[in-house]
Parts: sequence; C-alpha cells; structure tokens
Amino acid sequence: MEVHLAIYDLSNGMARALSAQFLGPNHTLDMIPHTALLCFGKEYFFGGGIQAVDPHMFRSMRGIQPCQIERLGVTQISMAEFEAWCRNVGRLKFNAASYDLLHRNCNNFSHEAALEALKLPKGVPDWILHVPQRFLSSPMGQMIRPMLENMQITQTAPVQGGSTFSVMDPSSFSPPHATTVNPWADKEANNPAVAFGAASISSTSPPNPLSTESVLNKFSKPMISNDSQSTALCFKKLSQRLISDNPNLDEGTLAQLQQILKGHSCSLTPDLIAIMVKAIWRLLEEDTKAANTSFALLLLRLIVLKFPSECQECMEWLFQIMANEEDAWKTPMVRSLAWCVASNYLAVNNRIPKGTAATVDAAIGDWRHDTVQVRQAASTYLYNYALLKNQQTTNDEVADDSVVSMLCSAMENLTEERDGTTRLRQLVICGRLVFPKGSDVNEVEKELMQDLGFVGILLEIVDIDVSSSSPSSDATECHQLALELIYKFQN
Repeated sequence: MEVHLAIYDLSNGMARALSAQFLGPNHTLDMIPHTALLCFGKEYFFGGGIQAVDPHMFRSMRGIQPCQIERLGVTQISMAEFEAWCRNVGRLKFNAASYDLLHRNCNNFSHEAALEALKLPKGVPDWILHVPQRFLSSPMGQMIRPMLENMQITQTAPVQGGSTFSVMDPSSFSPPHATTVNPWADKEANNPAVAFGAASISSTSPPNPLSTESVLNKFSKPMISNDSQSTALCFKKLSQRLISDNPNLDEGTLAQLQQILKGHSCSLTPDLIAIMVKAIWRLLEEDTKAANTSFALLLLRLIVLKFPSECQECMEWLFQIMANEEDAWKTPMVRSLAWCVASNYLAVNNRIPKGTAATVDAAIGDWRHDTVQVRQAASTYLYNYALLKNQQTTNDEVADDSVVSMLCSAMENLTEERDGTTRLRQLVICGRLVFPKGSDVNEVEKELMQDLGFVGILLEIVDIDVSSSSPSSDATECHQLALELIYKFQN
C-alpha cells in the first residue's frame, strides 16, 4: 500500500507576512504546516485525538486543499495493524489531553506514524518538524513561550463521517476551565467544531454584550493622578530644603505654587515655575533613596499636569532613570509614584515625548512586581502610552515593536494577575490598541492577537472572574470587557 503525506498551510498563505511582522525578517515562516497521512483510502491526522476521514470530505468541510502531496513509500502493514497502533497510542500518547502546540502536534504524529507504525523509510520533512524551534529562536517567540505552551487543544468530537482512535480515561484528564485557541490553526475554518488542531468554539454566536453600555468606551481619555490633599504636607517637608538650595525661591513663591496645585487662581511667571522644577529635579538627583524623594514625586506629578513644557528636561531625565538605573527608585512607594509622574506627563501631551519608549520595557517588567501598587501604576503608564500611540496615524503594515511587546506581555500576564484593577488596565490596553476609538479597528494588531489565541485568553478571564467569590468592581468590569472583546473579535 502506497502512503502519501498531505501538507496543508493553515494560514492560507498569510504566514510569511504575519511572521515577518511579528517575529522579524530573520525568522520568517513560509507556512503554518499541518500534515496528514494518506493511506487505505483515508486521511489520518492528529488534532483533538487521532482521526481518520475520507480525504475529500475533510477538505470540503475545512475549505482547504493540500499545498503539496509527497510520496513517503510503500508499507507492508495492513490497515487493521495500523489502526490498532492508532488506538493504542491514541489512549496513551496522542489523545486530546496530550496535544501540545510545540512538542506533540499533528506533524509529530504524522512523523511517528510513518516511521514506527507503517515502517516507512522516511517521515515528515525536517523543515516542517522544525517550525516550532524556528518560532522559539526569535526574541519575541521566547517572550511568549510560556503562554503558547499553555495553549492546549480541547476539541474531541470526530470529523463528521470519520472516526477517532483516542479513548480517554475520564479520571486522568480534567478539562480546563476555558477553551483555548490554537494559533497554528486555520483562522477561518468553515466548521469550528471539527477536531483539527483548532479550539472547540460553539458555532452558536455569543450574546451581544454591546447591547449594554460598552466598558471599552469608558476608557477613551488618559488616566491621571491629581489628588492634591497631600500638597500641604509635601511643601512642609520640602520647603526648607528647596529655599536653602535656591535663592530665587521663598515662602511666598512656594505658597503661591501650593495654591495653584490645589486648583486656586494664582499667577507665577514661567521663569519661577522653571526654577521650582529644577529645584525638585536637583533634590531627586541627589536623594534618590531619601525620604524626601516620595514628597518630591508627589509634588512633581501635579506640576507636570499644570506646566508640562517647563518639565520637559526633568521628565526626559526621569524616563532615563526609570529605564536604566539599577538601584534608584526600587522601593515600591517611590517606584509607584514615579510611574504616576510619568503617566501624568503622557496624559497632557499630544505626542509621544522624547525618551518615552525606553520606559515601556521597564513598565512591562513591573507587571511582575511583587507590590500591587507598582503593577497598577505601571499599567496606567502603559495605558496612557497606548492612547498616545493611537493618535499617531500611520499606514504601517508592520506592528510597532513597543505595541507588540505590550500586547504579548499583557496576554502573558492577564490570566496570572490576581489584582482586578491591574488586570482590567492590561485588558483595556489590549482593547484600545486593537480598537482605538468608535468603530475603528487596527487590523494589524487584531490579526496578531487572533493568531496568538487572544479569544482563548479572554475566555479564561471570564472564567476567573465569574468564579470569584467576591469580585471587586474592577474585576467585574474586567469580566464584562472580556465578553465585549470576545464579541468584537468574533464579529
């Protein structure tokens, strides 16, 4: 019996463009390959279990055709012997619970079945087997490896008219709380219920969450920190130091600035404002670990809201400190306040200031900080940054590096984050980058998110929040926003 290998491109020709923009030109993939063995008049493949189906029926239901059919050789193994092998490994190794995107996928099955079961001289070509390694060899691939490794196939229903060889022991497998999406799978499958390397998603459209008030539309303006209740205490703690270091400052000038920051009408010349900013800047430079640092940052976060142009040089220095310094501002209180200052400065700018992008990686890194206040403040900074990015109207076909980093990191952290406020802000960042405003859609970012299984992550978020015994208001909004984004991505 002759055996052939059917090679499909699950990306429908889009792999080269998408991988170039996401992984970089040195890691471009020609296709997202799926393989199946053609023998005994059937097509054998692994996806939610080992399955066999008439080749024409499979292709008709999936709406795809092989890119290539390669002859592997002649087998002396009978169909009964081969299907007995399929039943055996379907119970132990290649069952729905064991599907692994990187290490035990459809191509691994085809390779083992050809060499071990059918005793053929060759199996799946190396270039197909090495696709996951090529993906992981890229810097971005390494970044999202933990997330991809958690993307398991849960579909177990056989293709209509076919048969499945996977027999699962119910006691050995507990289905995950939420279905995840396989980014290797065909993005526009005609029948999503087919067990073919794709997630099990109900063909019934979900209820439209947009029939109620949109959560995403609530987040259209920058977030700011403008509480001025601590202003008097800050001036009390800092006034002696500021005046002694700057002969142009006196009690009267500081009192006027205090009134301005509290929202009262007072006037100070731009020169005096600049002197005041430089005085605070000097204090921060000299005392990055001192108690006065917190008070100085509390004042600076209000000053940048009122006088952003006078703060430009100071803020460029602050961005550099946040991105590069090893020891400065590492205490949770000081670091969270520094993010508040940076966030406020972005909120009053209509363009991305110089040096801002360098702090994006630092803010993303702080999503892993032990202290929740730091994670929340870093999220606010990245949210304001995302709004500024949306104001830049470009026709680029390649996603911006900082945007890709934010999206991938948010996706990696969303299901692990237990603070409802931080998770909500991370989810809003994703929503705003893909759906900037109104009915606008950033198609480049949307395709990236779909290919990475964002809908599956949203389903996990819905499950996390619903199962919470006493969800906070932010956790509840996060649950509602996840439902809203699922609808937006699927419609």
